[in-house]
Amino acid sequence: MDQVNDCDELHFALQEAGEKLVLVALSSRRCGHCKLTTPYLESLIPKMPDVVFLKADVSESQEFMELFQVKGVPAFHFFYKCNRLYYFQGANTEFLGNKIEELRRNCNQQTS
Repeated sequence: MDQVNDCDELHFALQEAGEKLVLVALSSRRCGHCKLTTPYLESLIPKMPDVVFLKADVSESQEFMELFQVKGVPAFHFFYKCNRLYYFQGANTEFLGNKIEELRRNCNQQTS
């Protein structure tokens, strides 16, 4: 999963993604639940080459706290063509996996 360290890097990554679904995983080093979701997301990367997986550590960047109005982590923001599609907060990997698959399908249908 690629790390983005500030808003400029995030905006660049969103533009570079083109017509791919982008998942931005917000976490913190001190977050126990984040330690569960990160390996799960990393296991999905080889199975989903049409999804861009990004991570940002909100404890390292006040910019991300403000931009995403973070109230808790882990939190996941989904983008398509630089537009935010969906937001989810929590460590429910089953729900997260299903949501990724649903949004991925929808985005792939739009590009077909």
